[in-house]
Amino acid sequence: MWRDNRLVAQRNSLLPREPSEGNEPDPHIYWMTVGAVSEQARKALREADGQVIELHASPPVVLVGLPYDSNYSFRHRYDDLAIWRTEGIQVRSKGLRFE
Repeated sequence: MWRDNRLVAQRNSLLPREPSEGNEPDPHIYWMTVGAVSEQARKALREADGQVIELHASPPVVLVGLPYDSNYSFRHRYDDLAIWRTEGIQVRSKGLRFE
């Protein structure tokens, strides 16, 4: 159910989203596991305050933390973090795009 532009949970598994005023960044980390991360991508992630954690060497399993601003959409009218099937991943506030 939507109320005041927020998702209101019917169960305990979801919590209402309480955005701040929308003028200041509200940093969050989106975690995903991948099989490999290039050195160039690792460097770009670290420079953007992201995280790259090696979980397993063979087969390779890497945990990647993508930093994003949850209030970005309030200021710019579209989400900061975009994940597409064919076009890759983009974090607009950090200037990151991985294809």
